Amino acid sequence: MPAKSAASSATRPVLDSRSRKHERRPPATASDYVSNEIRAWILDGTFDLGTRLDQQVLAERLGVSIIPVRESLRQLEAEGLVEILPRRGAFVAKLSLPQITEINRIRELLEDMALRLAGPHFEPSQLQKAAELNRRMAQMPLEGQALAWSEINRQFHFMLYTPADSPVLLQMINTLWDRSLLYREINARSNNRADAVDEHAEILNNVIAGDIPAAARAVRKHIRRAARALLAGERRAANGTHPE
Repeated sequence: MPAKSAASSATRPVLDSRSRKHERRPPATASDYVSNEIRAWILDGTFDLGTRLDQQVLAERLGVSIIPVRESLRQLEAEGLVEILPRRGAFVAKLSLPQITEINRIRELLEDMALRLAGPHFEPSQLQKAAELNRRMAQMPLEGQALAWSEINRQFHFMLYTPADSPVLLQMINTLWDRSLLYREINARSNNRADAVDEHAEILNNVIAGDIPAAARAVRKHIRRAARALLAGERRAANGTHPE
């Protein structure tokens, strides 16, 4: 389904119930329900970056009035997933190169902190699950399945951050991951996949050895390298070139 069809009420997108892995909380209100659905459609690629989000189309497809749709779009704007432009409407957000750089600098700091806080609380079963997730990533094909790759990658990282028992910190990291996931196709390219698996192994080996500072440094190096790849991909896209 071309996501761009959402820009027109004459051509209605068929919005299905695809992956909802990014948002598991049960909706408390109509606005929560609409936010969950639109967020999932953005993150699973149903809507391309820059797609105009027609409020009337969304309201009809979700079986709600315009009001919860409008409230939801404002919430998603606060999360950085939607951009609302005066007299033009709401669009799936696109990040500038400086914004991508800033997000990844903040991720370095927060994920370093999360891993250090988690350090004293790891259980062997958690480390075993993290190792299994990285093995699954190593076995995936080098092309395609960008959403599946991104989801397993996320599970690996949060397996290491969750023992920090710091809900606000994890919520902040989650929000930054959602914004980065908009560029999942670039993040999941073949050269990035091979590097990511190796870097995950380095992080995990340091955790298993009890060297949490070294593991935290490896996390920062991992984020920095992935950010360079993402920025390079965006520059190529802006210049109309393709990776070799």
